[in-house]
Parts: sequence; structure tokens; C-alpha cells
Amino acid sequence: MIFWTKQRKIEALLAASLYEPLEGAERQMLDKALLVDPRLRAEAEALGRVRRAVSRETPEFTGDLVPLLHARLIEVTPVRRGVISWRLISGATVAVGAAVILFVSVVGVPVGPTGTTVRVNTVPVATQGTASPVKTAISAAVNKVASRDLLGARKVLDQALAGNPQDAASGEAQELLANLEFTEFQRYPEAYAAYDSLRARYPKTFMNSPESIQRFNLLDEARRSGYAPMYALDAIRNNPSNSFEKCERLVAQYPDSMVASLAMSEMRGIVGLPGQLDGSSHAIALERVRNRCSDPTAVAQVTLALGNVYRDDLCDTRSARRFYNEAASSGHAPIVARAQEALAKLTVDAP
Repeated sequence: MIFWTKQRKIEALLAASLYEPLEGAERQMLDKALLVDPRLRAEAEALGRVRRAVSRETPEFTGDLVPLLHARLIEVTPVRRGVISWRLISGATVAVGAAVILFVSVVGVPVGPTGTTVRVNTVPVATQGTASPVKTAISAAVNKVASRDLLGARKVLDQALAGNPQDAASGEAQELLANLEFTEFQRYPEAYAAYDSLRARYPKTFMNSPESIQRFNLLDEARRSGYAPMYALDAIRNNPSNSFEKCERLVAQYPDSMVASLAMSEMRGIVGLPGQLDGSSHAIALERVRNRCSDPTAVAQVTLALGNVYRDDLCDTRSARRFYNEAASSGHAPIVARAQEALAKLTVDAP
């Protein structure tokens, strides 16, 4: 239960930080959690946008908000094609949920390659004043996406960016354009170029979007192989027959890669534990995946991932060391190198 106690504390601190600055050990604890947890960073960034969008007096924060976190609003499961899903931000967002639903809508568009959504945060026009040309284009693009006119949405965004490159909302438009290329059109060279343009021309928007950073890194890695691993993963999703075995081969072919991590996520879903998991459930899921794998390289890759879960999520260095040692003796060079690096870090960090 140590994991849950720590997680509850971090979630409470994240919620508290919306209303008042944290100091001392609490600030250090939250900063450390944000540094190692991409999901938490994404949630914190989303909460920050929500808090800035909602105009209200700062309430006094007097205790643990975790009970509210567990009274989460029901989410609609996104459909891959043909239906628009409307999703509220999860986790600590519930702390400001009542105000959020009045002021901010998060538009979710179902996607193909990563199971994520294209999101554009929109505030009612009455709260914005005079909309900029790019803001107007973004609203039009969102409406076109909602009606599945994806080509029309891309055209609107392209024209707005070409005519108003210095508009304050251009970064947001560029991000939406990149997301469309990645999730809907699955044109990976174009998506890479779009995220690279976002990084170069609108660095603040790029750095404030963990999802964009992750996708850029994924595409930068995949382009060295002509995006072949991305296309292979799409083919597996489009033809689910023997998908576990196909994902296993993909993991074995591209060990120690972001695509391998995505393939392992697919395999977790196949064995019955999909989506976001806490540390214990994640470990159980990976154990199931490992037990089903037959390719030695894939087994070694999953073993390395288990070490990471025990180290980062469960703070169980003994179990982490056991899995890292097993991966380090696997004989598969990229995995061996990564496992040895993790073992060295455990030794340095040991009290």
C-alpha cells in the first residue's frame, strides 16, 4: 500500500498547487514526481490551462482532496472512427470540475495510431473578446473535425497559418495541424515536419505540450527506419488477427524503442489490462505479457520494462534490481546496455 499512499499525497499536492504556492518538502515532492512521470506532467499542464480559464476567487485549501478525486465524472470511451468523443480531463481535474464544465470544453477526436485524441481547448466567445483570425480558424477547424471533414479542417489551418504566422494563436493552430496529420491522416513524414515546425517556430507551445514532445520524439526515432515501425503498428491495429504475436515480433525487431513501448501497451490490452494503470496493476499486466511471449528478445524487453515499473512506480529497488539483472544477462545488446545503465543508477542512488 506504500504506492497508493504516495500517489494520494502527490495528487493532493497537485490539486493544492492550483490554489496556493507549495513550499519546502511538499514543493520538492511534487517537482520530483512531475520530473519522472509524463502522465502527471500532462495532467498538471491541463489543470493549469483550466485554472487560468476559470475566473473565480481563490478558495482556501484545507485538506486532502483525494476523496473528490475518486468521485470522478463518468468518461465516454472514445470510438476509433466515425464518432466524436467528449472527454473531461481526468485525475485531479475533479478538484475544479464544477467550474471547468461551465467554462471549458475539451474536444476529443478519435484517432488511429496511438489511441489518444486530438484536443483543442476552447473558451466561449463571450469570454475572449474579439477573436483573432487564427482563433476563428481553429474554431472552424474543430467544427469540421466534428463533422469528419478532415481535409477541410487541414485546409483551414494551413491557410490561417500561412496568412497569420505571428498571430498569438498560431502555435495552437500548428499543434492541432500536427495532431491531425499524426492521428487522423497517419501521414508520418508530414506529421514529423509539422511537429518540427511547432518546435522551431512556436517553442513555448511545444514545450508546454508533453504529448507533442512525445510524438515528435517517436517520429524522430521512427523516421530513421522510414517510419516502417509506425506503419507496422497501424497494420496490426487494422487487422487484429494474431495481434499479440505480431506485436511481439515488432518488439523483438525494434528493441529499446518507443515503438516497442507502444507495442507492449497493445499487448497489455490483449491480455486484459489496457489503458492507464497504477504501479501494481502495470506490473501484473507486464508479467502476463512476459509469460505469453516466446521470442527471447521480446521477453528481455518486457523484463526491462518490469524493472522500470518496480523502480519508478512501486519504489521497490530489490525487485527492480532482479529484473534489471535478468535483462542484463539476456545477450541482446541494446537491452543489455539499458539494463546495465539502470543497475548503475540504482547503485548510485542507494542510500
